[in-house]
Amino acid sequence: MPRTPEANQLVASRRREEITQVASQLFIQFGYDNVRITDIAEKIGISQGLLYRYFSDKEGLFAAIVEKGVAEVRLVINSPDRTEESATTWLIMFIEKMLGSIYQNPQRLQVLLIGARFPGRILELVNSSFEELRVYTIKLIVEAQEEGIIVDEDPFLLAGLLLSTLQGIAFGIVHFASYQGKLMPTAKQVFRIIRR
Repeated sequence: MPRTPEANQLVASRRREEITQVASQLFIQFGYDNVRITDIAEKIGISQGLLYRYFSDKEGLFAAIVEKGVAEVRLVINSPDRTEESATTWLIMFIEKMLGSIYQNPQRLQVLLIGARFPGRILELVNSSFEELRVYTIKLIVEAQEEGIIVDEDPFLLAGLLLSTLQGIAFGIVHFASYQGKLMPTAKQVFRIIRR
């Protein structure tokens, strides 16, 4: 019995996700230049021709991965309007969302960092999302400083410290198997690095 169009779409969506996950792992492990479409297809166990049905070339595949990562970053930044919560509570919630994104897919941030060395549209996408993230983080830090909870340091530097910490957590998860379960920092633990 043939599959329905919906079933076909679900299969295609799952295959596309599998391809991007495997490609992300290989790009992180070996670098973009050292990974061929053939390597990705072999790792998944599909033909190179089938892979090309989902992505026109390696750059298109990498761009799709970066675009998904950028969308995830923007989703965290553009969360619903602020409630009556304090700025400090909102900052902790922001860290929580970032950690949730990292724990769900730690490779995403690593691929974005690879994209930061890529010319053209990919670099522009990565730079704009990192700039949005930096500006948003600085804004939250300034507001939390006004409440007297955050150390009285340059918000630009504190944002860099906070975002570098999150990046380091993602790096650790991707590259060290020991980052599991109870060893994962919580948002409140990460927040302590900038707390008064």
